[in-house]
Amino acid sequence: MAKKSKTKKSSKKSGGGFFARMFDMFTALMIIVIAGAAVWYFMFYDPDKNVRTGENIENLKDKKLVSSSEKEQKFDPAADEEEQNRIDGEYFEGEDEMTAQFEDEFASNFEQQNSTDQIASVPGSFAVSVKKWASKYEGLKYRLGADPDKDRAADNSHLICAIWRNSAAENKMKFKGYMDSKEILKNTSKVSKGDIKNGDLVVLNDGMFGMITDLSSPNNFNLIYASESKNKVVKSDTQGLSYYWLKPENFKGFYRLNKDILN
Repeated sequence: MAKKSKTKKSSKKSGGGFFARMFDMFTALMIIVIAGAAVWYFMFYDPDKNVRTGENIENLKDKKLVSSSEKEQKFDPAADEEEQNRIDGEYFEGEDEMTAQFEDEFASNFEQQNSTDQIASVPGSFAVSVKKWASKYEGLKYRLGADPDKDRAADNSHLICAIWRNSAAENKMKFKGYMDSKEILKNTSKVSKGDIKNGDLVVLNDGMFGMITDLSSPNNFNLIYASESKNKVVKSDTQGLSYYWLKPENFKGFYRLNKDILN
């Protein structure tokens, strides 16, 4: 009886060991698979990179398609030609304006240089003499054709020529002699405001002129002329001149005798 009982116990022990070993092997295999997957995941797999790369590729494709579509929509031969003509017009019109401005400045500079070569060179003592003779003639009666040194009256051209003649004589200079108004203007050249001197003329657009005297600065001087309307030789200061003589719509410029007339 004791021998049978021992045999049964040994058989049960053998069956349980087989299944236990199979379970252990399966468990170990699962652990190896899980561990390998984990290692691969952490070492080689980057989900963000893959997703972003895919998105970038798609975005590039979309942008390329949109860009191509916009080009097809925006390209209009007629509009393109019109825009180019507008740009060309602005460029060439601007070039014309700049060219015209350059030509005007060049002509002005040339005229100024030419005037400088022609105008008389007068000493400072000449300006003193002009002031003296202008004061002497101020207030004389106006009379057409009268010479102030002979008739104690004067018209405008005789007044101006008398001041030049006497001032030239006092400074050992030569003056051509009496000239009418048209000849006076013909034998003068324009000077800049900053260069004006006693004996220069202020000329109006209508041909009327007077002589600068008592100059203390380009903005402060007197003007003497024979006025038919006032029936006398008058002298006006800068403030008085601003109401008519120096107004832009009336004023032509400052002028000086040429050196072949006064030297």
